[in-house]
Amino acid sequence: MKVLYIDFNTTGHHSIYYKTISQIDGIDPVLILPRKIDLPVSIQYEVSSLSRNMSILQYSQVMSEIKRIIENEKTDIVHILSGDMLYRFFGWKLQIKEVPVVVTFHHMEFSFLKKLSYRMLFKRINIGVTHTEYIYDNLKRLGINNIEHIEYPYLEEKKNYDKQKLKKEFGISENRKVLLAFGETRYDKGLDILLKALDNITEPFHLIIAGKPTEITADTIRELTAKYKSNNTLFLSYIDNELMYQVFYLSDIVVLPYRRKFAGASGPLTTAVAYGKMVIGPDRNSIGKIIAENHLGDVFECENQKSLEQCVSRSIRKVFEYDSYAKAYQKAISKDVFMCNYQRIYNDIIRRTES
Repeated sequence: MKVLYIDFNTTGHHSIYYKTISQIDGIDPVLILPRKIDLPVSIQYEVSSLSRNMSILQYSQVMSEIKRIIENEKTDIVHILSGDMLYRFFGWKLQIKEVPVVVTFHHMEFSFLKKLSYRMLFKRINIGVTHTEYIYDNLKRLGINNIEHIEYPYLEEKKNYDKQKLKKEFGISENRKVLLAFGETRYDKGLDILLKALDNITEPFHLIIAGKPTEITADTIRELTAKYKSNNTLFLSYIDNELMYQVFYLSDIVVLPYRRKFAGASGPLTTAVAYGKMVIGPDRNSIGKIIAENHLGDVFECENQKSLEQCVSRSIRKVFEYDSYAKAYQKAISKDVFMCNYQRIYNDIIRRTES
């Protein structure tokens, strides 16, 4: 089965995602990316205009180039790995004659225009895949039925360290719970809400912030952490895999202070679960549903600084261990389950097209 994979990014979770999915048994992968990558087992095409923020002209040209590649490669399935780049075009040019189209949607918002876009998008594809049950349920409410749910997986390796040695290297006192805020500091991820909430925490803690500063700048982060600067560690840059493994291994609690706008899946959440960490997140959208239903930690009232403050204080005092629900969720986000689910979807599509 020849599957054509398309993505607009070659870094971070995008990279490990298509490297993993292209290894499914029985798949002959072809990649279309904005630049070629080190993955010698696949045929690759470079389409430099591919991006989340393509203009309408660039999008039209990209879709024409994709159709040309499909004809050249005679692919069985086209899989667009991130629907984020499609929302603004309402499904225009997405239908591809005689070739089934699968699109994975990582993040979704449900404004009037976005709902209209989703309805039009799904009419032009065979199957959409969402990584959270919350988004799946919301799409079903829109009358969309050609949708599958595959929980967002943890695809990286998992490493173990000497925790006491790491704490000394990072300058962390033994008696302090380690809080971790991980990832690019976009506004919708709510880091500023957390940093203000920590001003009033009296329980002993040490905060690690690891991620590339973007909308919430490095200067803003330093200003907001000034009161407890002796008890924080800042890695304000691109985080490589080794440092990512270390900070998650060290942490006791991973905090996801996301704003209402963020409704999708979370890489830091799945990494936290893979390492068996307590998770704090908002009581809304995908994150709140995942934490509450799988007993992964505690939730606070979304965008409420005081509620987050109380939640963090309560969590620092708590002795937390994974129960049967949390351990079942660990299995659900495994690499094997992820690959088996996509293999099932591909096989179902091929069976339907052949019948």
